[in-house]
Amino acid sequence: MFIPVIFTLSIESDLRYLWIFYKYLNLAKKFGWPIISQEKYFEDPAKYAKMGMFEAFHPATLELYEYEKPTEYDISLIQKYAIPDSLLTSLIEKLGSQSDAWIYLLRNRYEPLEKYLHTVIRKINSQAPNGESIEGILTFNSTMSLLYIAKKLKIPVFHNEWGSLRPPCYRKTAYLDFKGTKKNSELEDRYNKFTTETQTVSCPIFSRKEILSLILDYSYMDAISKFDNEPEFEMGIATPASFDDILLSETYNNNLELILTVRRNYLEDEVVLRTHPGDVSNAKYNIRNVDNSKSSMDFIIKCRRVATINSNVAFETMLWGKTAYTTSNGHYNFKALDNLSEKDENIADIEFINFVVFGYLIPYEFMTDEKYLRWRLTNPSELEIYNYHLDYYLSCRGVDKQLLNLPPEQRLYAFLECQGFDAAGKRLNDAETNKELISILNRTESLSEQNVQIKYLFNKIHQLLQYNKELGESLDWHIEHVKKQQTHIEYQDSEMAKLGESLDWHIEHVKNQQTHIEYQDSEMAKLGESLDWHIEHVKNQQTHIEYQDSEMAKLGESLDWHIEHVKNQQTHIEHQNTEMAKLRESLDWHIEHVKNQQAHIEHQDSEMAKQKETLLAMENSFSWRITRIPRAIKRRMLK
Repeated sequence: MFIPVIFTLSIESDLRYLWIFYKYLNLAKKFGWPIISQEKYFEDPAKYAKMGMFEAFHPATLELYEYEKPTEYDISLIQKYAIPDSLLTSLIEKLGSQSDAWIYLLRNRYEPLEKYLHTVIRKINSQAPNGESIEGILTFNSTMSLLYIAKKLKIPVFHNEWGSLRPPCYRKTAYLDFKGTKKNSELEDRYNKFTTETQTVSCPIFSRKEILSLILDYSYMDAISKFDNEPEFEMGIATPASFDDILLSETYNNNLELILTVRRNYLEDEVVLRTHPGDVSNAKYNIRNVDNSKSSMDFIIKCRRVATINSNVAFETMLWGKTAYTTSNGHYNFKALDNLSEKDENIADIEFINFVVFGYLIPYEFMTDEKYLRWRLTNPSELEIYNYHLDYYLSCRGVDKQLLNLPPEQRLYAFLECQGFDAAGKRLNDAETNKELISILNRTESLSEQNVQIKYLFNKIHQLLQYNKELGESLDWHIEHVKKQQTHIEYQDSEMAKLGESLDWHIEHVKNQQTHIEYQDSEMAKLGESLDWHIEHVKNQQTHIEYQDSEMAKLGESLDWHIEHVKNQQTHIEHQNTEMAKLRESLDWHIEHVKNQQAHIEHQDSEMAKQKETLLAMENSFSWRITRIPRAIKRRMLK
């Protein structure tokens, strides 16, 4: 079994990989396989649909990413292993921000996460039914801890990502790399193996235009006619998202530095800038020429050279025969220039372009094809992978493999014609296409009538021979001639039979083209409905925004009143505080005065006590004297 691991702390979106979770869910639910992911991804998809997240319900999104509309029942069919939020919260708190924590995990091992993954993966292996074991891990962004545990348990890791060729201009492709999808990818090693193998065994190598005829979306096939257009600009700058956490984990190189370096080497009018269409911050840069093309392909066609930090645009530039510059390590840097002062044209070799398209990139639908994944685990040679993908692309486009034997100068037109396009990549008119087929049918009917007449004459001659043997001798020459005619007719019948088979194939091909056109018309109708829905949704959003603006205005007025009220309250409180301070000072004075009065009273009490004692002493002395006076008088009277 194959175990998807979906995990990210990217701040770009809280559920950045919801679509890849549902893509992997489409595979896992068929077999009841486990998925290891953060808790939020296992929520009921209906919840996210109500929140307006297109990944959970919108037909155009489901079709783009190729998975069925997810349901709560689908999630119940798999084994769920949720990475605890608490395990990550502690790291975020320790490092100070979610971005720091995510970049740390991309660069370093984290023991708590390793313990969890080790325990869960061993549990999955031990509880797997029918002795089934984990054959591989599927992931979009691997952390150092996941790689460490996978290596320790000897489980291969399939690193997936959107390929460098993708809608709307190209058929869908994907990356499948056993090392990584950035600077540590296996592209260079695998290309070296491919060149070694092709020294002894040949394989088809196509021109750039032939490759485009096999991978361009039908609606962009006429871009082939623009391949040799004279560029409008000497240098194009293709910036990644202004905040790319995966890129930050590998380099501090940034968009501003890239633009500054280009400006040092080119005039302002020679440069055009294209920002990443998925940049959520919608960053703006002070540069004169800004590209507003519908696709990166149209942008590349305008430029003689293209510079980027580390983008899939680098390979697309090489595919279109332009010089590519990369300023950091990535998939394609070994085939690109890194010094922007070098202005010599450096066109990637055609063998490398063929290898990337047919060998390294995989058809998008193979990303979750368990049979294909198991085949890749058998370690097929690079030539086997190359031919496997090539055969698949040819069959998808209805291109007969016999056309590969044509001379290169004829092969491109044969590829285009059998897909219903002319040499300029424009769709052939159905009436003109069928005109030649009708002419062939008419000639076939005429030859058939002649064949019937000759057979009749031949039978008639034999009847005459029965009646006149002498006539037979004179007719030997005619008989021989008729036999030769008969042989010639049989040969023509054989050729006509082959022509009929070819005609049947062309008729069937035309029918298939017609069916495809009807399908495209149907898809365009759906797209129109989807566009109508989006327009209505935008109008509703606008109405909602206007309502919010109105509410915010009211809230602002209310807030102003409350602020003024708070200011008044503050003034009142300050006044009260001033009065309280004065009251406190007055109270302190009265308390001090009372204390002084108390001390005075105590002093008076003390003095009164002393006076009382003195009076008592005087009273006692006076009493004693009074008693002594009568005695003294009596003694004197006696004398």
